[in-house]
Amino acid sequence: MQQLANLDCFFLAKEMNSSLAGGFFENFYDYGEGLFRVRFSKQSVLVDLRGFAFVAADGSFPEAPRQPSSFAMLLRKRFESAKLESVAQLGFDRIFEFSFTSKQYGRHSLVVELFGKQGNLLLLDSERRIVKPFAKASYAARSLADGIAYVLPPSEKKHPLELEAGDLDGKGRIVSFLSKQTSLAPFYLEEACARAGIALDKDASALDAAEKKALLSAFASLFKEPSPCVFLKGGTPFAFSSISLKKLDGSECVGASSVSHAASSYFSSIERKQPQARKGDLDFQLQSQEVLAGGFEVKAVELQKAGKWVFENEGAVAELLAAAKEKNGGSLSASAKSLGVKARVEKQFLEIEKE
Repeated sequence: MQQLANLDCFFLAKEMNSSLAGGFFENFYDYGEGLFRVRFSKQSVLVDLRGFAFVAADGSFPEAPRQPSSFAMLLRKRFESAKLESVAQLGFDRIFEFSFTSKQYGRHSLVVELFGKQGNLLLLDSERRIVKPFAKASYAARSLADGIAYVLPPSEKKHPLELEAGDLDGKGRIVSFLSKQTSLAPFYLEEACARAGIALDKDASALDAAEKKALLSAFASLFKEPSPCVFLKGGTPFAFSSISLKKLDGSECVGASSVSHAASSYFSSIERKQPQARKGDLDFQLQSQEVLAGGFEVKAVELQKAGKWVFENEGAVAELLAAAKEKNGGSLSASAKSLGVKARVEKQFLEIEKE
């Protein structure tokens, strides 16, 4: 299954920033199975943690869940009436940041990491610390947990536009070699080779000066204006691209009005598999249950103290209740209103009986 590549995210960030920035957050839906929807004043963004994020028509979304997840409720509260300031790609990676401003929280953001099984959503505060991750995670170079400063995944690879001729000296099949030098996905490395007229089975050690120059020019050409399209086989999408592909010349291609449209057309044709359980949401619910349990424990201690006092003053309490019943025609509830301080003792006694 094809996913968004970092070059797709480059164009999508620009596209979403152009169409969404300036709008206001309206709602957030967690459909389960790693599928989410962020709704703005006029449009919505579909997020699939397996590797997709794009603007989609409202009619293309599932029915809203009857009971929102705790993570959805948190984001709804945090982003209520917030204005979307910008959408940006982070680190030429498969990461989007939706930056918001609001009177209550100032500048804060939602980061979307599209890493397949390790995909995540993260709510960041104004200091770029993680308020809540959808799923807590810990890696060798960074951790994703409450209160920790957000750090991008490390990478030693160069941006494609930073490559120089000297970076193309090496050995190995050309695409495999280039994937170790630059962060561009193999899907588009193949296209760069096709545009440079370099066979995919060529060894990097055999590149001459003219081919290296052509390859660098081909990398630059990938970042020009997008020309999104969907590639069909028997009328069914089998690939999509943000740019026209020389490597797929001869394939049935249908142009798309936007990168989001191309990604959406392909996405709607694939069959979703059951993804990872919603660990982040389960953690959040567990914390909420722990807070509630703590409150019940406090109440239990208070009731035990009240019960002990009643037991130690059994005679006085019996006389008090008998007098109250006689005065109010045998009604404990009516007597509670007329006894002032004494009513509090009776109320405690009644609560203990209910427990």
